[in-house]
Amino acid sequence: LGLRAGDQEPIGILGCQTWARQQPPMPKKDRRKYAHQARTTGKESDRWNAAIDAVEGRCHDAAPLIHVVDREGDQYRLMSNVIARGSFFVVRAQHDRKVSGKQTIWGAIEDAQVIFDREVALSRRRPKHKRAAHGPRDARVAKLGVSATPLEIERSRAPGNEGTPATLSENVVRVAEMNPPKSRS
Repeated sequence: LGLRAGDQEPIGILGCQTWARQQPPMPKKDRRKYAHQARTTGKESDRWNAAIDAVEGRCHDAAPLIHVVDREGDQYRLMSNVIARGSFFVVRAQHDRKVSGKQTIWGAIEDAQVIFDREVALSRRRPKHKRAAHGPRDARVAKLGVSATPLEIERSRAPGNEGTPATLSENVVRVAEMNPPKSRS
């Protein structure tokens, strides 16, 4: 979504892609094989970098951009690409990456002080099938705490990260419920 710098007025979508898997997903046992994991091209997640390249190319350095990326785009090479272009990103974390000082992102942000909090209405969630990621819940108001801290993220040894900087300086933000109710185990 593009916004006009002066008044934040939306000017249109800068990049959007409809995507659907053309073949059935690979069985889990095959995804665990080294040859599959060592691929550097032909990954479904490559579309995030392709979209960023397309949007950056369309904007021709007219302004720094903020790319919003889902968990699948939590890739070191993607973050390195955005930083190298002088733009910014918001990525929903999927991987607990190593940071300087023999710690991980989630461990480091756990110690960060809450900067502000907000109350958010959560809707009721009905029971789903056994494999659903989240179980049922009643509607309620949750108090969320927002913490942030600057971190030096270390490059992982994944083959696709070759040629990227050894570390990236990033601001990590955590939004978590404060005093959540006990789960229904």
